[in-house]
Amino acid sequence: MTVPELKGIELFPIVKPDFIDDFWLGGDAHIGIKGEIGADHFRFGLITPKKLLTIVQEKRIFNGRMMFVVNESDMKTNLALVKTEINKFLPECTRDTWEEVALAINNYLEWEYFDLSSGICAFYKKNMMNRRI
Repeated sequence: MTVPELKGIELFPIVKPDFIDDFWLGGDAHIGIKGEIGADHFRFGLITPKKLLTIVQEKRIFNGRMMFVVNESDMKTNLALVKTEINKFLPECTRDTWEEVALAINNYLEWEYFDLSSGICAFYKKNMMNRRI
């Protein structure tokens, strides 16, 4: 079985938000095969309740897929919570192949190689799958 492992997290922009209680940032979870070097990127958002409320008041709706809502007083704790949440669902994503694992993770976070029409984008099929044969 192919077991996924969280290797790290990166937020964008890399600078700290101006207000710890009012921000919306993008991020990447670097996830790979447990015990192996390398990882694919899985995108997510990190938002506070205050920012979420502002968006909903302005637009009347917010699509929350791939989004973590945090409300801690420091970014270190917010990121620790995100890591804990990701590590909760990763064991459920264990499959026979990496491609199946990545597609399972894609239910929670957006895989960099996911294509809505085919599941796995043509670039991945051409360049990555050939390396694994």
